[in-house]
Amino acid sequence: MSLIIGTACPNFDAPTVIEFTNELLRHGTALEEIRRHVDAGSENPIEHACCATLFMFLQTREGQEQAEPYIASAERLLKNDSSQVEKHFVSAIRRWHSGDLPEAIRHLNEILKARPDHLLAAKICQILQLNAGDVEGMLTTAGHIDAQAGAPSFRHGLIAFAAQQNKLVDKADTHAKKGCEITPADAWCQHAQAHVYLAQGKLDDALTFLEERAESWDTRSSFMYTHNWWHIALLHLHRGDVTAALDIFDTHIWTQRKHHVQDQLNAISLLVHIEAEGHDVGSRWADVSRHAKDRAQDHLSPLFDLHVLCAMVRTGKSVIARKTLKGIEQAGRLAKDKTRWHDIALPLGQAVVQGASDSGHPLDALLTDLSPQLHLLGGSDEQRDTLHAWHRFQTKSKELTSGAAA
Repeated sequence: MSLIIGTACPNFDAPTVIEFTNELLRHGTALEEIRRHVDAGSENPIEHACCATLFMFLQTREGQEQAEPYIASAERLLKNDSSQVEKHFVSAIRRWHSGDLPEAIRHLNEILKARPDHLLAAKICQILQLNAGDVEGMLTTAGHIDAQAGAPSFRHGLIAFAAQQNKLVDKADTHAKKGCEITPADAWCQHAQAHVYLAQGKLDDALTFLEERAESWDTRSSFMYTHNWWHIALLHLHRGDVTAALDIFDTHIWTQRKHHVQDQLNAISLLVHIEAEGHDVGSRWADVSRHAKDRAQDHLSPLFDLHVLCAMVRTGKSVIARKTLKGIEQAGRLAKDKTRWHDIALPLGQAVVQGASDSGHPLDALLTDLSPQLHLLGGSDEQRDTLHAWHRFQTKSKELTSGAAA
């Protein structure tokens, strides 16, 4: 099924690109197919650019290095008479690679102004906006594809999630329900519907909804699989069922790609939330920390760096924690967008680390003061709530320490 309609950009209508788009929208596991096609000698610049995204999605320095040759070949394969849509797409991937997320997002939105049916550009754009904390921009992108009434069902999940993150709950609910009705196995749309239920305070509905659809995630990417199970675990924890939450950690979350950044983020977050409620997680931190420390110096996501700091503190890796803080400080000096790194992530990171030694700025005060800007860390509101959970954990730990001393 073609998800990009028309013949204005035939390179996008290549079967491999259509299948790549399908897999990306459904969060499938067959994205690697396009790499085999490219490595076999493809001269389609869009296929090369798509191949680069495979490595950019890893959110690691190694991934960036692996993406570079494919971006370079995509640029080389562009011709003078290549369409503006093709040029914008390749430029977007280049800007993403260079760390200029606002410019990458601009290029993708230029595509959507001309081609609101271009769900490949829309999906990548929403991913970048989510990582950049560009919540309002997500609505702009959603507006482009919302105007395409005849577009495929996957658009509804993108619109629903953008609307929910902007507190437009009724709009989000309408699109989430529509998308799940048309494509019941759309994992991102299911995820958006769960966020809607959470925003509505319908926690039981969210749990029932997700658990009824969990089997459909077995053929989804490890991010989508572990992230939706993370939501289920948190809902069980809210009910006070820590046994269920720990079982989900052991059987669904820390069983997939342990080296993958998003899997690590879900695992770290869940352990923080469980301990914030006063429960013991046993030895689970050790393996999570062992994998997360390998990413401690990448500094590609301030939200992930703060999660890494939590893992390092919990396992006593103070040297790595201090190096991570130094890296965040350096990112604040070098990044194009210094606000999210220097003004937000750095003081929060210092509070995460210093809280363990009872010095520095209290995390709760920072979270309150920075509340209007926290979205700039990236991620969803639920993911950023890990920082509040970490504060609750620190508070409980200090109370237990004080009680024991008394």
